[in-house]
Amino acid sequence: MLALTALALLIATPSQAASRLQLPESALSIRWDGAAAQRFAPDDRIEALIKSVKPVAVVADVDDDEGPEAEDVMEAEADDYQAQGLGGLGDGRLGLHSPHFGERIEVTYRTADGRYDQAALANIRHLFRCKLTGETVEIPIGLIELLDAIQDHFGADVIELICGYRSAERNERMRKKSSGVAKNSLHVKGWAADIHVPGAALAKLRDFAMSLKAGGVGYYPSSGFVHVDVGRVRYW
Repeated sequence: MLALTALALLIATPSQAASRLQLPESALSIRWDGAAAQRFAPDDRIEALIKSVKPVAVVADVDDDEGPEAEDVMEAEADDYQAQGLGGLGDGRLGLHSPHFGERIEVTYRTADGRYDQAALANIRHLFRCKLTGETVEIPIGLIELLDAIQDHFGADVIELICGYRSAERNERMRKKSSGVAKNSLHVKGWAADIHVPGAALAKLRDFAMSLKAGGVGYYPSSGFVHVDVGRVRYW
């Protein structure tokens, strides 16, 4: 499972996998588990690929009205990173609740044949909107699939979305309040989410998110949430 997960984090299609692992595409297979597809390659080079995924920085990140912690400028280093999905690890359904807006959605964003439903993605994007301006941005499929995998793992009806997208205007206001706020926060890109899973211990949420190696994971027990993003793999 570790090999499958790490491979899925780094590639999205069989042809991309073949190129990354220097294998012929015919060497790859697709195994279905319910509605979720997992790609794998029968080659020991996967293990080397897994070992290459290492934390690169320790940073912190938080929205200004959700706790005292402040994000580090190291979060800006992800400018050259191409966020990618988990390759269908989740079941394609996602439930989100925003305590700030008092809104809840339950959508099927990926169909059984692997297609993404644009109306469902628009609903997710709307719930992620900036608290100050109401602006929205494209939310990476990788982040959506990450949240899906987390929801499925804990068997939760919904994930509490504490903070999603943050506009440049809101981020600048926060920077004026705290020197620790990153100018290029991943929240400004729409690549990050601060979340809580009802009924799940926060430490277990952190541990599972870290096990996926899908990006950054920040632990905020005093504020009651975990930060996840699809930037570089790092923990704090």
